[in-house]
Amino acid sequence: MVHFRDLEVDEWIFEGDASVDPQYQVYRDMRETVKGNWRTFNPRTNVLWLHHIISKIIDNQPKKAHSTLLFKGFEELADRLLKDYGNVKAILKDPFFRIKK
Repeated sequence: MVHFRDLEVDEWIFEGDASVDPQYQVYRDMRETVKGNWRTFNPRTNVLWLHHIISKIIDNQPKKAHSTLLFKGFEELADRLLKDYGNVKAILKDPFFRIKK
């Protein structure tokens, strides 16, 4: 069973300023992805939110963390998410998640 909320009834959520809060762009991207049909599950919307969360992690790291391998890995993963993946399950096969021995 898919639980959903028809976000079309909350028009304000698509009109927010993404430069103030990037989640407004996520909602616009979701709307485009689902083409206004919020009832049907679309795994791409989870990818959009994961990208948003990873971007927030990147943006809120102290400057000294920017040179770490983990930070660079997050940046590379964020770059790949939207262009290479349509669902979160596929993302788990990304090289970022491979354990190196």
